[in-house]
Amino acid sequence: MKRVLIVSEAGKGCDLLYNLIESTSNYEIITALSGGEARQIVFTEDYDIIVINMPLSDESGLELSEKIVAETGACVILIVHTERYDEILYRYEEKGIAVLEKPLSRQAFLHTLRLMTALHNRLNNLRFENNTLKSKIDEIRMVDRAKCVLIQYLGMTEPMAHRHIEKQAMDMRVSKRRIAEDILRTYEM
Repeated sequence: MKRVLIVSEAGKGCDLLYNLIESTSNYEIITALSGGEARQIVFTEDYDIIVINMPLSDESGLELSEKIVAETGACVILIVHTERYDEILYRYEEKGIAVLEKPLSRQAFLHTLRLMTALHNRLNNLRFENNTLKSKIDEIRMVDRAKCVLIQYLGMTEPMAHRHIEKQAMDMRVSKRRIAEDILRTYEM
């Protein structure tokens, strides 16, 4: 279940957003009534989507939205007054923040919410893939370092060192990374 944080002053706007999101029944909804309250919870728990109904009681919400996008994996939807819509849209659209104008259309909001959910899913998949690739690169680097150690201390050639690591991994039924770690622990300590 996706988690949505609504940041809005108490009242009609907050209730409207809550009811709109609740009508889709696919989201766990949490509310914060000010930017300060949002800052306290947004960086301690994971949220998928954060809806900021501007202005907030203690700040505009613009700085908060930038900080959220920079420091979390959450997608942000800003809801702004019509007078500031164009200015904010052009400034924040390139940062990956969705901007909607008041008065809020139910259909436009729900469409944007679904798009942000899809975007969040896509970003999570890319983060997972990125972490997998980083892990593989780290393993390759470690195995290469271990091969260099075997070449330096045991006089092996590169193909011999590579074969040694592969054979050890197969014989012991562990990863090449584990064998490389053992070699590095033995010779580099």
